[in-house]
Amino acid sequence: MHTQIVMKYSRFIIYEEVEILYTDLSNATPQQGIEGLRQLRENCKVRPAKSVLSLLNVANARYNSELIAYAKEMSRDNKPHILASSICGFNDLTKLMLNSILLFSGRRDIKLFNTVEESLNWLLQQYRQANV
Repeated sequence: MHTQIVMKYSRFIIYEEVEILYTDLSNATPQQGIEGLRQLRENCKVRPAKSVLSLLNVANARYNSELIAYAKEMSRDNKPHILASSICGFNDLTKLMLNSILLFSGRRDIKLFNTVEESLNWLLQQYRQANV
């Protein structure tokens, strides 16, 4: 049994019998976003290398430079624990910001999607490919 830290923004869910770390930052303020990313980081670091499927929902979230800096740091630190990550709910400006974070962090295991459902299905596909 894995350790699960119960948190407001970031928690493990089961989707089609597969565990996914879901972080809901929809409608979040920058401070709530930092707290949500901190929770995501805490949930990741208790898991083995290359074991976490992560879904980050950023629909209508607001950003500032502090949040962006923290996201870059967190993304780099989480990389060893992540099997695959998806981010959904972004607008064009958010997509531009996220692509800069991905470029900075060297993360090639993250895909951007429009909806939670698209993200979940892609993560499920990544899990199945890794566990053939």
